[in-house]
Amino acid sequence: MKDSKGLHGFSHWQAERISRVVLMALVASSVLLFLAFFAIGYHRPYPDAPTFNAPLLTDVLLVFMLLVVMGAVGIGLWMMGRARKVHVHDEKVVNGIPVVRNAYLLSGSVAALLLLTYLLGSATPIQINGHPFADGFWLRVADMFVWTTVVLVIVAVAIVGWHYVKMHRKEKV
Repeated sequence: MKDSKGLHGFSHWQAERISRVVLMALVASSVLLFLAFFAIGYHRPYPDAPTFNAPLLTDVLLVFMLLVVMGAVGIGLWMMGRARKVHVHDEKVVNGIPVVRNAYLLSGSVAALLLLTYLLGSATPIQINGHPFADGFWLRVADMFVWTTVVLVIVAVAIVGWHYVKMHRKEKV
């Protein structure tokens, strides 16, 4: 329902305020869900192997995490499409920085890194709760996300270090 202030009164909210509210809602719901996960039925024994736990809220936690990831991917794709439509006639170079080329380079690099880490990922079966897990696709996907994260963290630390050294050298000159 549309009122005089826009769609449900949100049109006067700035993007920063909306972002802050969404972040706080996600953090609060995550904290509450994880507290409930560990407080309610966490030590319930697994029927097939009583030495293992079968927490009561495992399915709820998995669905929540899946919804958050799907929501983030969906909103990210929507924003990319929207930005492409809205900024199609914008300048490709802003303040001497080739923003469009950099955006394509970054997106392509991350996609290539994901593909490379998937292809190099191990499909060797592993033991989970005493049972072999041999689904090569999911083993490679798990490796892909782990190694992509490791590479991106190393790159981020290297860039921050390089920037720090560069700024430190400028101060001495």
